[in-house]
Amino acid sequence: MQACDKQRFGLVMRDLAELYEKDLNPAIYWRAMMSFSIEEIEQAKDAHICDPKAGRFCPKPADLITQIERRENRHSPRLSADEAWAIALQSLDEATTVVWTDEIAQAMESAREVLDFGDRVGARMAFISAYRRISEQNRANGVMTQWLVSLGWDEEGRRDAIEHAITQGFLTDEQAQHYLPEPVTPSNPVVALLKSDNVVPHPSAEAAKLREVARMRTILNREPPKEDKAAERQNRRDMLEKKKSDALDALKGAS
Repeated sequence: MQACDKQRFGLVMRDLAELYEKDLNPAIYWRAMMSFSIEEIEQAKDAHICDPKAGRFCPKPADLITQIERRENRHSPRLSADEAWAIALQSLDEATTVVWTDEIAQAMESAREVLDFGDRVGARMAFISAYRRISEQNRANGVMTQWLVSLGWDEEGRRDAIEHAITQGFLTDEQAQHYLPEPVTPSNPVVALLKSDNVVPHPSAEAAKLREVARMRTILNREPPKEDKAAERQNRRDMLEKKKSDALDALKGAS
């Protein structure tokens, strides 16, 4: 809140004091809630009054802050530090698809160096400290959390992670479609064929293969041409004549 919001804040305090018939100290409430906008405080007042349980009692500053956080979480869920750390650890596995917030991703950067040294306990402390600092700063500035998807290479695990995020309200169906594999449907026969494990050769391809095998067998079993046989006999005769000539020359040289 800003100084210009004091009049509207005073009206909030007046409404609460009159409704619950209490003497309230606006200065205490102001100091406790000055990090929130006046619109958030007005909405928190209305939410508290309508709360079936909490609304029966005059709200303390913490009660109004709780209403603000509940409303914020309905629109953009912000996890506790321990929940955030559990998600952050999943990012260490490159196969795993991680659905996390920008705040978790930023805090993990602060802890990664400690993790590289093998100190998981120290890394957890560094992460929680950074996560609380970042989330509190964003809350004070009215910055909503943004859910992001870091895709792993395991496609089956990717689908499970995205569907879990949908059920938890982290992603909408429309957002999730950008990260899920393309569905295999009868209207998409090409994708269905490529992804199917039951692909059989087309009959024409099998027939062509059989024709090729038959052709190769014919070539291998074919009788050599007659001219090839005659040439082979002539070569043998020439080799015999040469051997005879070499033997005669050797005898003449010996005598």
